[in-house]
Amino acid sequence: LDGRFTPARVNLADLYRSLGREAEAEAELRAGLAIDPKSADLHFALGLTQVRARQLDAAIDSLARAAALSPQDSHYAYVYGVALDGAGRTGDALSVLEAGHEQDPANRDILIALIQYNAKLADEATARRWLDVLRVAGPDDPVLLQIEEQIGGMKE
Repeated sequence: LDGRFTPARVNLADLYRSLGREAEAEAELRAGLAIDPKSADLHFALGLTQVRARQLDAAIDSLARAAALSPQDSHYAYVYGVALDGAGRTGDALSVLEAGHEQDPANRDILIALIQYNAKLADEATARRWLDVLRVAGPDDPVLLQIEEQIGGMKE
């Protein structure tokens, strides 16, 4: 009834996606962006649609826009960071994730990604520093031992 009501448009696009109608999902999101180009939710949903379509460069652009429009949403920063890493841009991913951590210091997903991506770049000291932050944020987190074992195999 109201083409400017973003949640309904995002939900309709998700329904199309679940029915295997990806082109219609993308068209719905683009129609919403034509009305509201500053909607972080629409840019984020479009980015996910583009990831599924293996359009990684376009997805990164959409996810970057979503994260910029809604910097307080740490989930947007996390997904954007993961996409950057997936494109081989791990250093850029770390910058995005560090900014996301500043917005949401207890975000477990961001902390784990910061540990793993620093380890991936063979920066054991920084990976361990983020591991310490995760240990403080969630001392009973079952993933701590697994991550410690992964980092333990690194050469500093």
